Amino acid sequence: MDNRNTKPASAVTETRGRKPSATADKAILDAARAVLQETGYPGFTMSAVVKRSGVSSATIYRRWRSSQELILDAFRSMTPILETPDSGCFDNDLSTFLDDFAAALSGVGSFVALDKMDSRIEPQLRREIAEIFTEPRKQILAAIFDRAVLSGALKKRPDIDDCWNFIAGPLHHRISIQQKKYTTTFAKQTKAFITAGLFALAKQ
Repeated sequence: MDNRNTKPASAVTETRGRKPSATADKAILDAARAVLQETGYPGFTMSAVVKRSGVSSATIYRRWRSSQELILDAFRSMTPILETPDSGCFDNDLSTFLDDFAAALSGVGSFVALDKMDSRIEPQLRREIAEIFTEPRKQILAAIFDRAVLSGALKKRPDIDDCWNFIAGPLHHRISIQQKKYTTTFAKQTKAFITAGLFALAKQ
């Protein structure tokens, strides 16, 4: 009898009873994102992720010890790999930065979830989310300004936290609070407003 194509009983059981690791991870993260976007942080539970993903709670807890760990990894999976624009022109680089930032806010609905989380989110989780989303973008913004100073386009680099407030404020308000699209007209108006403000900060 030829048994070359016959799987051992244990292998058959494991294939039928468990999803492959990569498949399970994707199902869990997809479910976590969906739950976050529907309920926000206050309504996020591991049981809701179990129900939506079709993965057992034991499988989830083997990978993530808490809901906060899962939220952070779900958020990381929403965040694209960032590149620092370097066209040689300050205005162009700033414009690219604004477009990328707006796309990050609106593309995956991540800040719709964060907006619901904001009033009740634990300080540690808020800090970790800022490290994932905000801090890398502040570093890119600082690099854009540093090059502008070296090229003579700006006299000095403004405070990056102040710059961030100029940029994040109008974009977050429109996309996350008003839940409106980042249209071409709004983009043009916002770039003009932000650029003027940033130049004013750089001259102080």
